[in-house]
Amino acid sequence: MLMYGFEPRSPIAVETWTIKFQKVADFLHDMQEMLRIARENVQSAQDRDRHYANMKRSPRDFQVGDWVYLKILKDSSVMRTGKHYKLSPRYRGSFKILKKIGSLAYQLELPKKSQVHLVFHVSRLKKSLREGEHLGYGDQLDLLDESSGVSRLEPEKILDTRTK
Repeated sequence: MLMYGFEPRSPIAVETWTIKFQKVADFLHDMQEMLRIARENVQSAQDRDRHYANMKRSPRDFQVGDWVYLKILKDSSVMRTGKHYKLSPRYRGSFKILKKIGSLAYQLELPKKSQVHLVFHVSRLKKSLREGEHLGYGDQLDLLDESSGVSRLEPEKILDTRTK
């Protein structure tokens, strides 16, 4: 419509007209059949995609007052505890849920100095089995120096060294 300035004729609209020639009627019938097959193929592809996407999903529902672990994203510079993502912990916490926002977001009770937004998607949360249990490493989210962006963690003791 934008290109020509009028509503283009579709096979569905043409179907309502009176058809004088048998070849035109056959052509429109074939066109309708192709459209029906195309709709069925699109629907089956959507169903297949939905099936495979839902295989990886698990229903998660938390209540206000539950304790959850927070998943740390790979490219998060604020919540990362080390230089390399592979060596960083996958989850932090546990944190208390303060409020449910919609069906997929929750507001967490984070430390006051944390540099992160308080609301997280349900996919980033994992239920803590015990109330207030901490994972034992980096339970606070403000582990980076605000001015330089470098981790403030320091080793407690060097156990061994070697030279090549």
